[in-house]
Formats: sequence, structure tokens, C-alpha cells
Amino acid sequence: MRGFRTGLGIAIIATLCATSAFTQEKPATKAAAKPEATAKPEATTEFKPRLPGNYGKLNLTEDQKVKVYAVQAKYNEEMDKLAKQLADLKAKVASESEAVLTAEQKTKLAELRAAAKKPAAKPPAGEAAKPAATPTTKKP
Repeated sequence: MRGFRTGLGIAIIATLCATSAFTQEKPATKAAAKPEATAKPEATTEFKPRLPGNYGKLNLTEDQKVKVYAVQAKYNEEMDKLAKQLADLKAKVASESEAVLTAEQKTKLAELRAAAKKPAAKPPAGEAAKPAATPTTKKP
């Protein structure tokens, strides 16, 4: 039963996180759009409730909105703690996985990560990127 509740809790958190990601407004500038590479989830100092995705289209009453916000506030602190635990666990997995690598593999991994951070080269102005070749199939 405990495993079921844990799984259910994780599913609820994943759903809430996915829903909140779709309901957030797009940043106004490119600078605001770039998340920090080393940013870790931190406990929210001020909880700002938002309606989940598509709830704004349901003509909710003020009472319904207040109740939805109350549910979010009820679980906010617990979700922040779980998000931190998940980030810590991911860091632990990465650290232990890298401990398995040889020195040469660690060096290559660092190079690959550095290359991945570099922006992709853009084609010169006026030249369109060539589309990938589409395989042709012969009909019998």
C-alpha cells in the first residue's frame, strides 16, 4: 500500500509540474528565456498560485478558484521538498556514474559536454539549411 501511495504521489507531482509548465507565460526577452545551467530547484519563498492548464477556459467561479489555489498551497511545500530530493538524487546518480569512467572517458565526456553547450553554427544569410534527405521507397 505504501508503494502505491508513493507512486501515486509521484504521478500527481509529475502531472502538476507538466501542467504548470504549459500554463506559464513565455518570457519577454531572450535573456529571461535562458535558464541557468547549474540552477537547482529551491524552496519557494513566496507561493504564487496559478490555475492549471485550460482551467481558465472553464469559467470557474471565484469560490472554485480559491479552492484550487488552496489545494496548490496545501501541497506546495511538500512538492518543493520532493523537487529538491529529486535534484539531489539526479546529482548523486551522475556522480556515481562518472566514477565508473576512466580518466580518458571523463576527459572525452567533458569535451562532449562543452561542445554541446556551444550554439549551433547558423547558415550564412540568404542560404537556407538543406533539408535532410528523405528515403525513397519503391513500390512493387
